[in-house]
Amino acid sequence: MKNIYFYLTLTSLVAFLVTGCAKEKVEPKKPDAVAPVISEVEPVENPTFDQTPDYQFISDQAGSITYGGSCSSSTENALAGSNTFVTFNELNYGTYSDCTILVKNSAGLASNELSVSSFTIKEKPKKQAPPDPPVLKEVTPVDSPTFDRTPIYTFSSTKEGKIDYRGGCSSSISWANAGTNTITFNELNYMTYSDCTIAVTDSDGVQSEVLEVSAFTVEMKPKPKQEPEPVVSKPEPEPEPAPAPEPEPVVAEPEPAPAPAPAPEEVAEIEEAEIAIEKDADESVEAPKPMTIITAPPEEMESAVIEMGMVYFDYDKSNISSTFAEIIEINYEWIAENPDVKIQLEGHCDERGTNEYNLALGERRAKAVFEYLVKLGANPSQFTMVSFGEERPVASGSNEVDWAKNRRVEFTRL
Repeated sequence: MKNIYFYLTLTSLVAFLVTGCAKEKVEPKKPDAVAPVISEVEPVENPTFDQTPDYQFISDQAGSITYGGSCSSSTENALAGSNTFVTFNELNYGTYSDCTILVKNSAGLASNELSVSSFTIKEKPKKQAPPDPPVLKEVTPVDSPTFDRTPIYTFSSTKEGKIDYRGGCSSSISWANAGTNTITFNELNYMTYSDCTIAVTDSDGVQSEVLEVSAFTVEMKPKPKQEPEPVVSKPEPEPEPAPAPEPEPVVAEPEPAPAPAPAPEEVAEIEEAEIAIEKDADESVEAPKPMTIITAPPEEMESAVIEMGMVYFDYDKSNISSTFAEIIEINYEWIAENPDVKIQLEGHCDERGTNEYNLALGERRAKAVFEYLVKLGANPSQFTMVSFGEERPVASGSNEVDWAKNRRVEFTRL
């Protein structure tokens, strides 16, 4: 029985305690009565290429975020006492100076309005392709072999720029123009040059591929052959006179009777006649004189041409017109008939332009005539080429008529 009473008493006590706890209400925490304070921590980078830029601010209270102006974000709540990271929704390119942020706490109190520092979103520049390098090409190689120790070389470049020489060749010309460039190498030794190269660096610092100069040989100019001296034949010795025949014995004949003495007038006439006879004999017989005979030089061939037609050119040109192509063909006919003859093609220019440029232009003109002759079938070994530039004008005037006469290629027989 005592155990039953104890059990009932304990049960009643537990029921009382449970009922009392169930009736007790939990009081909710009262909201803060002070509005949050917010401030900027990390502004948007300015300028920026990011169309969804990041922004940081701090609030001393937690709460919901309200965005104003042109900016918005998917971040809706601010943390209390620590930085809040915001990524703005995608923006267009432009400047943003009206963006604001507010934080409301749980009591509905709004913070101060935070103005986001102005920032600009720029369009990201497109990557530009690197500039094209200059492209070099050989135009006229150095003649090989050549006797010129400062030979001329011509190349072309698609862009202007600084010239870089390498190998055994160099030049005082350090700048290349866009187009054709003619350079004169500095003095070279007598040898073969196969390592000369040229490169051009443009104004952007982009260098061309290396242009290899065609190999050439500088040879020592042979001494001119001396003309044979005329042969002087010695005078032939005069034949010795034949010995006089032995005198025949004289047979004395009886002397005739003396003739009567002539009269004085007859004596005078006889003496004058004898003097006249002696004088005629002296004038008709001259003593032999020594003779010097000089043999004549070999006669020139019957087909020799004293002067061949010249080829004329337009200003600053080296191409051959149809008119002067006919002149070359006429000259070729005679050259082909005389394979032993050596011809020098001499290029000339008018006075306009630098001496250096005109030397190169004269060379191109001579080479154009040479190539036309070879195309016709001429033997290349019959020809040499030289350029005199503006140094040997045939007309001294400074006008179109005289200039036209000086722009020429002459055929000179060596």
